[in-house]
Amino acid sequence: MLVLPGPGFLALALGIVLLGPRDPALRRAAITLHLLLRRLSRAEPGYVRNMGRWLRNRHRHARALIREQVNRHMHGQPLNSSARLLIGLAGVMAIAGIGVSICLLLS
Repeated sequence: MLVLPGPGFLALALGIVLLGPRDPALRRAAITLHLLLRRLSRAEPGYVRNMGRWLRNRHRHARALIREQVNRHMHGQPLNSSARLLIGLAGVMAIAGIGVSICLLLS
């Protein structure tokens, strides 16, 4: 599914969220990413520092969104509309990818 950007990345993110706290390799990768983003946000060149701050902010926002959705699911609450939209978009992309694959196989 990684050939298709939507469902592949969604499945990868879900797997990391579910396995991350239990897998030492994923935990080390998360810490390395966190340290790299911190280093970029404190870099000397202004354009690198600005990009690092932007990436660090996006990473923080994505982690908070995922954490919120996992907590909502654990307490039996429905997902919010943005999470539903992303899941729906990934589903549409998966269906489109399967359709294109079938067309290529049949031609």
